[in-house]
Amino acid sequence: MPISPQTLDTLEFPKILERLARHTSFSASRELALALKPSTEAYVIRRAIALTSESRRLLDERPDTSIGGARDIRGAIGLARRGGVLEAAALLEVSSTLASGRRLRGALLKLDPEQFALLQELGHDLPNLPAVEDAITSTIGEDGTVLDSASPLLGRLRSDIRIAFGRLQDKLQNMISSSQYSESLQEPIITVRNGRYVVPVKAGHKRSVRGLVHDQSASGATLYIEPFAIVELNNRWRELMLAEEEEVARILAELSGRVGEFAPQIVAGVEAIAEIDLAFAKAKYALALRCTAPEIAEEVGD
Repeated sequence: MPISPQTLDTLEFPKILERLARHTSFSASRELALALKPSTEAYVIRRAIALTSESRRLLDERPDTSIGGARDIRGAIGLARRGGVLEAAALLEVSSTLASGRRLRGALLKLDPEQFALLQELGHDLPNLPAVEDAITSTIGEDGTVLDSASPLLGRLRSDIRIAFGRLQDKLQNMISSSQYSESLQEPIITVRNGRYVVPVKAGHKRSVRGLVHDQSASGATLYIEPFAIVELNNRWRELMLAEEEEVARILAELSGRVGEFAPQIVAGVEAIAEIDLAFAKAKYALALRCTAPEIAEEVGD
């Protein structure tokens, strides 16, 4: 017969779960901890105790064993599975989680199967997708930007952007340092309005700097003008920037599609990581309370 919620509240079982959850390392295992319910099945209880005992023994022998940088990426994986495009930061979390699962898998499968049978059983469910990891890390840098080497087109575009930007800046610098415009500029600076490079011109000198007005100051004393002399340079730079954005979006979509293909394995892997982390949390909590494993006796009939 299951234990009633009222009895669990009286026993302050939710408080125990909250304390256990503090020993978990990420949100997925924390959810498992808070959702635990007492069992009355001898087999279930023995298995849970045995898994905690294995985990405690492992952490005693190898205290640095952990789930590493794993994250609960199930939401991102679900989006990729539905054909959505993941941001670069989300893809890095996928790669980090896969790498953590792979390393933990390797560590667990090297253990003595007689002493760590249950942990090894869970270890077989951990993700082992190095090709997906490599696809992400070879495309996205640690800072979350798509690398120039992600595609030949992206590399060319970024090279062209640097050249176009240099030409644009050189032209603008020549203009603001020229005596021809010194009286007309509010300040000898270059700024951006609506994605276009402009210069701040005194409102009364508008006719001295022929160009397109993109904005004005709150007082109306300054106009932000894109001189006609740089319109084509601005256009070229903006066209290249938009082309780069399109190529980055294409690359992220391709990577997301690859992640989506392995969605079932990755989700199963995250859930296995959560189960193992919960076992580690139980072991840490047991150690903190100086617990010993109980023996479960068979129920004796009348």
